[in-house]
Amino acid sequence: MLEDNLARWNQLYDRLHGHLSAMDGVIIPPRKQEEFYVGSSIQFRADAVAASAVPDFVAACAKRGVELKWFGDAEPKAFTSRYDSWRYIDDIPVLPTTLRVLEKTLDMRVPLTFTIDDCDVIAEIIAEEIRPFLTN
Repeated sequence: MLEDNLARWNQLYDRLHGHLSAMDGVIIPPRKQEEFYVGSSIQFRADAVAASAVPDFVAACAKRGVELKWFGDAEPKAFTSRYDSWRYIDDIPVLPTTLRVLEKTLDMRVPLTFTIDDCDVIAEIIAEEIRPFLTN
């Protein structure tokens, strides 16, 4: 079933990717064409949202059933963390560009229980919740 699951994950991922990459205020870095991937999660930058407002954006999406994880949080949550929270590494350098990228980077799991219609609804919720930040 691995091949079927992989194809399904990528179908769902590609649907979300299409919506998110066309959305104002959202950035998804381009993938190298030769890269092979399994779309079990999707990462994107909420560029329209001020770093200080990202927790509010995440909470607004969660209130509507869309669970996003934030890479910019100082403390790790679930599988999202900044490199400077890896306490097992001594003498962690300060990487300002990396921190600037992570401060608006979000992750969303893409479970196989999603349908294409679910992906459309999720993308619309994200679009509706990011819209107020586009005018600020």
